[in-house]
Amino acid sequence: MLLKSPYLLALMVLVLWCCGCEIAHPPTYSMKARASGDVFGRKMTKKYHLKLLGTGTGHIIDSSYKCDFAFNYMDNRKINLEEARVLAKSLAQEFSDLLFMDPVFATYREEVNREYPRHARELAIDQIGFKISFWDENVDRPLHPYIAQIRFIEGDLCYYYAESNTQALGDPITEPFEYEKKS
Repeated sequence: MLLKSPYLLALMVLVLWCCGCEIAHPPTYSMKARASGDVFGRKMTKKYHLKLLGTGTGHIIDSSYKCDFAFNYMDNRKINLEEARVLAKSLAQEFSDLLFMDPVFATYREEVNREYPRHARELAIDQIGFKISFWDENVDRPLHPYIAQIRFIEGDLCYYYAESNTQALGDPITEPFEYEKKS
Protein backbone atom coordinates (compact mmCIF):
# COMPACT_ATOMS: atom_id res chain seq x y z
CA MET A 1 0.00 0.00 0.00
CA LEU A 2 2.77 2.47 0.93
CA LEU A 3 4.78 1.68 -2.19
CA LYS A 4 1.82 2.56 -4.40
CA SER A 5 2.23 6.23 -3.58
CA PRO A 6 4.39 7.71 -6.36
CA TYR A 7 5.80 10.35 -4.01
CA LEU A 8 6.93 7.80 -1.44
CA LEU A 9 8.40 5.56 -4.13
CA ALA A 10 10.27 8.52 -5.64
CA LEU A 11 11.55 9.51 -2.20
CA MET A 12 12.82 5.98 -1.51
CA VAL A 13 14.62 5.86 -4.85
CA LEU A 14 16.18 9.26 -4.21
CA VAL A 15 17.37 8.25 -0.74
CA LEU A 16 18.94 5.02 -2.03
CA TRP A 17 20.58 6.86 -4.91
CA CYS A 18 22.01 9.63 -2.70
CA CYS A 19 22.94 7.68 0.41
CA GLY A 20 26.21 6.40 -0.97
CA CYS A 21 25.68 3.01 0.63
CA GLU A 22 27.67 0.10 -0.77
CA ILE A 23 24.57 -1.59 -2.18
CA ALA A 24 23.68 1.40 -4.33
CA HIS A 25 27.24 2.48 -5.19
CA PRO A 26 30.23 0.47 -3.98
CA PRO A 27 33.25 2.55 -2.94
CA THR A 28 35.99 2.72 -5.51
CA TYR A 29 39.62 1.89 -4.84
CA SER A 30 40.30 5.64 -4.84
CA MET A 31 37.60 6.31 -2.25
CA LYS A 32 38.93 3.50 -0.03
CA ALA A 33 42.50 4.77 -0.21
CA ARG A 34 41.41 8.34 0.45
CA ALA A 35 39.29 7.23 3.43
CA SER A 36 42.19 5.22 4.85
CA GLY A 37 44.49 8.22 4.44
CA ASP A 38 41.96 10.56 6.05
CA VAL A 39 41.62 8.33 9.12
CA PHE A 40 45.39 8.10 9.40
CA GLY A 41 45.80 11.86 8.91
CA ARG A 42 43.40 12.50 11.79
CA LYS A 43 45.33 10.09 14.03
CA MET A 44 48.48 12.07 13.35
CA THR A 45 46.77 15.26 14.57
CA LYS A 46 46.40 13.76 18.01
CA LYS A 47 49.81 12.14 18.12
CA TYR A 48 51.72 15.26 17.02
CA HIS A 49 49.34 17.91 18.44
CA LEU A 50 48.52 19.38 15.02
CA LYS A 51 45.35 20.77 13.50
CA LEU A 52 44.29 19.11 10.24
CA LEU A 53 43.19 21.77 7.76
CA GLY A 54 42.49 19.44 4.86
CA THR A 55 43.38 16.40 2.82
CA GLY A 56 43.46 15.90 -0.90
CA THR A 57 46.02 15.84 -3.68
CA GLY A 58 49.27 17.79 -3.91
CA HIS A 59 47.62 21.12 -4.70
CA ILE A 60 46.80 21.60 -1.00
CA ILE A 61 50.54 21.73 -0.32
CA ASP A 62 51.56 23.80 -3.32
CA SER A 63 49.56 24.69 -6.41
CA SER A 64 52.21 23.20 -8.71
CA TYR A 65 52.82 20.01 -6.73
CA LYS A 66 51.24 16.76 -7.88
CA CYS A 67 50.87 13.82 -5.55
CA ASP A 68 48.05 11.40 -4.91
CA PHE A 69 47.65 11.92 -1.16
CA ALA A 70 48.42 15.17 0.67
CA PHE A 71 47.73 16.50 4.15
CA ASN A 72 47.65 20.13 5.25
CA TYR A 73 48.29 20.84 8.95
CA MET A 74 48.62 23.88 11.16
CA ASP A 75 50.39 24.35 14.47
CA ASN A 76 50.72 27.33 16.81
CA ARG A 77 53.90 26.17 18.55
CA LYS A 78 57.24 27.82 17.94
CA ILE A 79 59.87 25.28 16.96
CA ASN A 80 63.45 25.72 15.80
CA LEU A 81 65.11 23.87 12.92
CA GLU A 82 66.31 20.92 15.01
CA GLU A 83 62.85 20.39 16.52
CA ALA A 84 61.30 20.74 13.05
CA ARG A 85 63.64 18.06 11.70
CA VAL A 86 62.59 15.62 14.40
CA LEU A 87 58.88 16.31 13.81
CA ALA A 88 59.13 16.19 10.01
CA LYS A 89 61.21 12.99 9.85
CA SER A 90 58.92 11.19 12.25
CA LEU A 91 55.78 12.27 10.42
CA ALA A 92 57.30 11.46 7.00
CA GLN A 93 58.25 8.00 8.25
CA GLU A 94 54.72 7.35 9.49
CA PHE A 95 53.12 8.54 6.25
CA SER A 96 55.58 6.46 4.23
CA ASP A 97 54.77 3.40 6.33
CA LEU A 98 51.09 4.00 5.59
CA LEU A 99 51.74 4.25 1.86
CA PHE A 100 53.90 1.12 1.62
CA MET A 101 52.33 -1.10 4.30
CA ASP A 102 48.58 -0.51 4.01
CA PRO A 103 47.30 -2.88 1.28
CA VAL A 104 44.62 -0.34 0.32
CA PHE A 105 47.31 1.82 -1.28
CA ALA A 106 48.83 -1.09 -3.22
CA THR A 107 45.35 -1.88 -4.58
CA TYR A 108 44.87 1.80 -5.41
CA ARG A 109 48.13 1.90 -7.41
CA GLU A 110 47.27 -1.38 -9.23
CA GLU A 111 43.85 -0.04 -10.23
CA VAL A 112 45.23 3.32 -11.35
CA ASN A 113 47.85 1.49 -13.43
CA ARG A 114 45.15 -0.71 -14.97
CA GLU A 115 42.97 2.30 -15.84
CA TYR A 116 45.85 4.46 -17.09
CA PRO A 117 48.47 2.03 -18.46
CA ARG A 118 50.42 4.79 -20.26
CA HIS A 119 51.13 6.36 -16.86
CA ALA A 120 51.73 3.14 -14.91
CA ARG A 121 54.21 3.24 -12.06
CA GLU A 122 55.04 1.60 -8.77
CA LEU A 123 54.16 3.00 -5.36
CA ALA A 124 56.71 5.71 -4.64
CA ILE A 125 57.44 8.17 -1.86
CA ASP A 126 56.50 11.13 -4.07
CA GLN A 127 52.87 10.00 -4.06
CA ILE A 128 52.33 11.25 -0.52
CA GLY A 129 53.10 14.60 1.08
CA PHE A 130 52.24 17.04 3.84
CA LYS A 131 52.56 20.66 4.87
CA ILE A 132 52.68 22.07 8.40
CA SER A 133 52.18 25.82 8.64
CA PHE A 134 53.06 27.57 11.88
CA TRP A 135 50.99 30.59 12.95
CA ASP A 136 50.55 32.47 16.20
CA GLU A 137 47.26 33.69 17.72
CA ASN A 138 47.38 36.81 15.50
CA VAL A 139 47.84 34.66 12.37
CA ASP A 140 51.42 35.82 12.01
CA ARG A 141 54.20 33.48 11.03
CA PRO A 142 56.95 32.96 13.60
CA LEU A 143 60.20 34.66 12.65
CA HIS A 144 63.75 33.33 12.70
CA PRO A 145 65.00 31.33 14.65
CA TYR A 146 61.64 29.56 14.42
CA ILE A 147 60.39 27.61 11.43
CA ALA A 148 57.37 29.04 9.58
CA GLN A 149 56.53 26.00 7.46
CA ILE A 150 57.54 22.39 6.81
CA ARG A 151 56.76 20.57 3.58
CA PHE A 152 57.26 16.94 2.66
CA ILE A 153 57.20 16.91 -1.15
CA GLU A 154 58.71 14.63 -3.76
CA GLY A 155 60.55 12.72 -1.05
CA ASP A 156 62.25 15.84 0.33
CA LEU A 157 61.77 17.62 3.64
CA CYS A 158 61.71 21.39 3.17
CA TYR A 159 62.00 23.86 6.05
CA TYR A 160 61.05 27.50 5.57
CA TYR A 161 61.76 30.61 7.62
CA ALA A 162 59.53 33.67 7.26
CA GLU A 163 61.05 36.90 5.96
CA SER A 164 61.12 39.41 8.81
CA ASN A 165 59.68 42.36 6.87
CA THR A 166 56.94 40.58 4.86
CA GLN A 167 56.40 37.20 6.56
CA ALA A 168 56.67 35.62 3.11
CA LEU A 169 58.39 32.27 3.05
CA GLY A 170 62.07 32.43 2.21
CA ASP A 171 64.02 29.84 0.24
CA PRO A 172 63.74 26.41 1.82
CA ILE A 173 66.38 24.34 3.52
CA THR A 174 65.86 21.08 1.62
CA GLU A 175 66.96 17.67 2.83
CA PRO A 176 66.29 14.28 1.25
CA PHE A 177 64.14 11.94 3.29
CA GLU A 178 65.51 8.42 3.69
CA TYR A 179 62.65 5.98 4.19
CA GLU A 180 63.46 3.20 6.64
CA LYS A 181 61.29 0.29 5.58
CA LYS A 182 60.03 -1.82 8.46
CA SER A 183 60.71 -5.51 8.13
